Amino acid sequence: MKATITIIDTQTHFFIALFGTALLLSACLYIYFVSAAVGEVVLRKEMIRDVSALKSEIAKLEADYMAAQHVVSEHIASNGSYLETTSKVFVSRSDSSLVAVETDN
Repeated sequence: MKATITIIDTQTHFFIALFGTALLLSACLYIYFVSAAVGEVVLRKEMIRDVSALKSEIAKLEADYMAAQHVVSEHIASNGSYLETTSKVFVSRSDSSLVAVETDN
């Protein structure tokens, strides 16, 4: 039996080590970027849920504010000896609308 010994020169050994290091680094970077992407998706969903909760809270506060505003308006109108009018004038924001004002001459 004859045993053969192959001698790997220094340059080949260097390229094998470089290839192994690059492969290991690529695998580590792949795992890092996948986990970072999953983390970003989770954070985005949490942010969307938080924004939705804040929007509903703002809507509730606006409804409470409008209800309180009507109570204050009715209270001021009843205490200020204001009378309810029978003829009403409606105003629009268009430039062509005019409001007529009655004057006592």
